Amino acid sequence: MAFLPALLLAQTFQASQTQIAIAVTPSANHQPLRVPIVAGPGGLSLVGVTVKSDSLWVTPTLDTAGNALVLTFATTGLVNASYTATITLSDGTHSSQVFVNAAVSALNIVSLLDDPTRSRTYGIQQVGLNLGSIVIFDPIQQTYVGSITVGLKPTDLAISADGNELLVICSASQAIYVILAQCHLLWV
Repeated sequence: MAFLPALLLAQTFQASQTQIAIAVTPSANHQPLRVPIVAGPGGLSLVGVTVKSDSLWVTPTLDTAGNALVLTFATTGLVNASYTATITLSDGTHSSQVFVNAAVSALNIVSLLDDPTRSRTYGIQQVGLNLGSIVIFDPIQQTYVGSITVGLKPTDLAISADGNELLVICSASQAIYVILAQCHLLWV
């Protein structure tokens, strides 16, 4: 029985979210997502942990210093449909899975906002009462920068007085989402 405490304290880990839904805008890659990895009772070390995806449109990597799973998306080629990817984290003994569901719908930009300090225009991609996204355009380069999933039925957006944050109001989820304007990360 001397081995029992060591067994109980063996390292376990899992992503803080096991189900992730993203709203994908046609012809735009979704911005990368960071998913924190949480430790079980044995502590956390990501040394020796591998990650893989069963789909080509999402590539997982590990940020071992930040204890996070980073998901990078190649969604420009996806057509209007729903897609699911399974991400597996494994250390050879333990494994954990994250399921990513991407809903691609027709382009439906309902509002635009120019960024006064950057070469960016933000658009609200609305899909009825479902998850929406913010589409980021570069008007000088005339290209999509990407998209970021926000809550249910985004209806309005504004840039903070200091220009550092993009605030998105989602009426159906009754929430305000904050996107860091410089790096296009959703502040959670």
